[in-house]
Amino acid sequence: MARFHFSVGPFAYRIDSKIPCVVQAVEKMYSDYPKLSESDWTDFHVRVVPEGSLIRQFVKPQARLFLDNAEPFGVFHQAQAGAILEWGMNWCLWLNLFH
Repeated sequence: MARFHFSVGPFAYRIDSKIPCVVQAVEKMYSDYPKLSESDWTDFHVRVVPEGSLIRQFVKPQARLFLDNAEPFGVFHQAQAGAILEWGMNWCLWLNLFH
């Protein structure tokens, strides 16, 4: 499981995933953002995890996104995982800043 802990502006994210396209997307998009230590405060914990059995992961790979243990979007195809991660990060801000 890859773990990223970084800040975007005043917000701290912790992102956990073992899905290769998610790991690659985070490494590419957020490599220049300030890194945080494990002991630093995290505003939002985002997890993108594989869904289903190992066989299902080869036939029709799906994933689920969790934001602080809530699941706002349901199951989606793993090819969409990078976009869903971004939507999830924005969802965190929308829920906490504008309500």
